[in-house]
Amino acid sequence: MGCPEKIPIALMGRNLTVHEKNNSDAILDTQILSDFIYELNISRRHLSTYPPGHPMILSSTEKALALLGQLFDFRETVTLGIAQNALMFEQNWLDRSNPVYRDFAAALFKAGVAAIHFHRQPTPSELVSVNQLLRSDRQTIAQSGGFASLLEQLQVNHIELTPLDYSNLHATDEQRLEMSQDARPIWQNFLSGLLSDSLDPTWGKRARMDKFDPKIVAEVLNQKFSEATGQKEQHYERAITSFLGKVQSLDENAELSRQLGSLISQLTPELKRQFLSSTFQNLAGQPDNSKQVLENFSPELVLESLQEVNQKRLHISETMLNLLGKLSSHHQGSEQQSLTSGKQQAEDQKEEKLRTIFREEENDKFNPQSYQRALNQIISFDRELQLPEEQRAELLESMAELSTERHSCAIIFQLLADNKFTAEQIAGLQQNLIDLAHYFLEVGDFTGLQELHCALLAHRQQPEHPLEQSQELFDTLHTPEFQQEVLENLPRWSKAKQQQIRAYIQATGAAFAETLIRRLAEEPDKGLRRFYLDSLVSLGQASHPSIYAALQDERWFLVRNLIAVLRLQKLPVELAAIEPLERHPHLRVNQEVLKLLFQNDHSRANSLLLKQLNSTDPALRSHAIQLAELSSDPAIAAKLIKLLNAEKLTEQSLPLKLQIIKTLGLIGHEDALPAMRELLFSKKLFSSNRLQQIQREIIQQLTRYPYQRVRPLLQQLALDRRGELSKLAAEKLRELVRSAP
Repeated sequence: MGCPEKIPIALMGRNLTVHEKNNSDAILDTQILSDFIYELNISRRHLSTYPPGHPMILSSTEKALALLGQLFDFRETVTLGIAQNALMFEQNWLDRSNPVYRDFAAALFKAGVAAIHFHRQPTPSELVSVNQLLRSDRQTIAQSGGFASLLEQLQVNHIELTPLDYSNLHATDEQRLEMSQDARPIWQNFLSGLLSDSLDPTWGKRARMDKFDPKIVAEVLNQKFSEATGQKEQHYERAITSFLGKVQSLDENAELSRQLGSLISQLTPELKRQFLSSTFQNLAGQPDNSKQVLENFSPELVLESLQEVNQKRLHISETMLNLLGKLSSHHQGSEQQSLTSGKQQAEDQKEEKLRTIFREEENDKFNPQSYQRALNQIISFDRELQLPEEQRAELLESMAELSTERHSCAIIFQLLADNKFTAEQIAGLQQNLIDLAHYFLEVGDFTGLQELHCALLAHRQQPEHPLEQSQELFDTLHTPEFQQEVLENLPRWSKAKQQQIRAYIQATGAAFAETLIRRLAEEPDKGLRRFYLDSLVSLGQASHPSIYAALQDERWFLVRNLIAVLRLQKLPVELAAIEPLERHPHLRVNQEVLKLLFQNDHSRANSLLLKQLNSTDPALRSHAIQLAELSSDPAIAAKLIKLLNAEKLTEQSLPLKLQIIKTLGLIGHEDALPAMRELLFSKKLFSSNRLQQIQREIIQQLTRYPYQRVRPLLQQLALDRRGELSKLAAEKLRELVRSAP
């Protein structure tokens, strides 16, 4: 079985192929345009992701310019019109639902750009300069002299930016223009005029019918059409569609409809066919307007249209065909009689035409009658369809799962698994997967990115699949640059998206650890640091090699956080890698090391803790007292009791003794009770105020000791008539009795 010449993988907004060039220049042109816009948007966003001069900026810029060079095969200038959330190219609006198109359009519109023009051979430095300029706000651009002045200063000669002219839009409030839904049609009309060398956005509203001479216009169109060839002819046909769109928006005037019909009647046969095709395509989506427009067409034009359909030179929808049939049966005159000799004959011919049109091999051009009737019923239904909330949620969830891009990944991996392609074809498939990875990253589909990565790992684990089949993709996903992009826009994503990012990081495993550690060391935002720390925790044992290597870092806060990661993972650690940190000079690092040792080696932890309790450094000893609650070693409790009795109670020693009493209470070792009793009933050793603070703290902690040992002690205190101390002892005794088994 031979290898296929081309394996198309359809994606939203772009068509991917393995390697071979598409035979259709128009389709290829559309694909190149889409790829160019993707790379152009990536190069723009890289300026906010990477520092100036970074290789990723140059790489994305060169990719965009390489694609732009292919677009110059058919034109001298490439122009993109900019709306608030949409792009126009050669009189056509590009896919409005494409998130990349919308993102790029929104960024340029925010900067006040109406159109961007690329002339032949722009340099990478020029594109970088323009991208940097587009990061400025409108006010700054205006104060600096506008786009023309700034581009001249930046020595940009091959890229032009047309500013948004609000005077042409008849809008005085810029903010209202951006947000108002009513302003969008005005803006779109302005763009149509702009790209056709006409800056008058209100032509459709201001045209006078006494100046709309169909004969003169037809002569001009016939002459221009005779001169148009190749690619220009295709562009001219799209311009006709735009022209008809403007005409049909004019107040539904019957006289104008007749003049439109007169214009079409006087065109050359081929141009007339294009006008009729464009007219019927436009009217098919305007059921209220179509009948009024076609009623004012001449009988000759209606019959001629039917003849074109019958001879298969014109393809129209069933709705338009039915409407033309009804109109032809009502028109009276000799021309009508030449087509049919009677009503029954007309009906028979109509049925025959429909049978011809709806042949099996042409079924992709029309809707079946039953399906069309169902659509018409839905459109005419005067009550909104209401679904139960549960069904609605299930439907939305099922739609979210229908990702063309994710299915494309699965298809490509299946193709790679066949091992039947040439090295060139495999490279093309692999490049498609790399493009998909960048696409998922660009639109925030981190679940799709995770599925791609998991499929990659599964593919590489199969011994029959050579690693070089997927090595470039593997290297791309594991580069620090790609991982930095995953984390770059973390704050702008929702919590649900952030959970998807964390799941992707966990699926990536050890390869992501170094990037997270680097971010953890440099991130000033506490919330983001917490995200990186938690992500490292989720990597588990896979993160340990990178963590051990980073423990030698001089930044104490990074070392402290990495020790905390190891502790929170609750997994075995290499104690040899931790041992040097037992002598770390920073107390907070020392504290984390002790906590980690108590999880992994109690004997070693107790030994280090005892050493710190014996230290002459007050701060180190204080930290050790706080962590002593983690130990159940009697030697630690004995050392704390010794420290409690070692010094006189002074203003300086009071906080330390209070902390020792709290720690002994948390340990709950009954060996400490004799020392507690001695302090409770002491009346002469210390000054009364400090002693009472010590005694109150002891009573608070007594409930943590064994019930049978402390109950007699609390009873005695409660009956001792010692004011507040007796009341506190009685209260704690009641708590102890209520909680006793």
